[in-house]
Amino acid sequence: EIVQMASLEKGGSSDDFLGCIEIPLSEIPATGTGGWYRLQPRSNRSHVKGECHLRIQFKMSRHVLPQNYSPKEFYTAIYTKIGMHESEMYCDKYDLIWDCQLSAQANAILSQIAMHYEIPVGQQAICSILSLCYINNIRPLEYKILAHRLKEIVQSLNSLSEDMHEELIVGLEAFVNRSMALFHHVRDLLPENDDKNDDELKELINILKLIYKMEKYQEKRGKADLIHDIEKACKKGTELWYVNERALVTSRAK
Repeated sequence: EIVQMASLEKGGSSDDFLGCIEIPLSEIPATGTGGWYRLQPRSNRSHVKGECHLRIQFKMSRHVLPQNYSPKEFYTAIYTKIGMHESEMYCDKYDLIWDCQLSAQANAILSQIAMHYEIPVGQQAICSILSLCYINNIRPLEYKILAHRLKEIVQSLNSLSEDMHEELIVGLEAFVNRSMALFHHVRDLLPENDDKNDDELKELINILKLIYKMEKYQEKRGKADLIHDIEKACKKGTELWYVNERALVTSRAK
């Protein structure tokens, strides 16, 4: 809670208590607030009356960042932290997978960070998609929404700097690796005769198609082939593959 203490400056001692104001942080929008607040007693013995006008704003020092953080890393970390919290709250409230839509307060905070540290719009988009990919590792998200976000970035690739492009590819590569790990366990995670899982699988493959079509990704992965990689991953998910692999390891040990 934020507490503003009021005391007399003239005509009284520094101990002359006029009242206090308690404001829960949850009631303060990211853009700030202001107005007249009724003074409250600090105990049953306090005799308080009157109001106090307050203006409350969140401000950040432009040149002060958490240790070992660059502006874009700080933006990504804040986005991820907020996204994790809001996804949890959304799931608890609606019992649904989070739709990746941040609240107005969250967007205001991120906009303020971007403005203070002069983070370009393209960099913000990259940070957001990398944050969502990270959140997806812990709490499943709607692949359809991830695909839409990724399409927007792909359409603006020409406007990205070389460093931004490289950063995006590294992050998407981690997403691809995790997706292939899902295919290892395809029978457990995506059982047959389940329309919802079938739709999720199609959306996941659509995302992978977008990534594999990116020229920079192909350069980094050495002309990777999506179908070949999925088939390879699924084969590793079969009981026969594990049997053969165990036999191979045993023979090598002997």
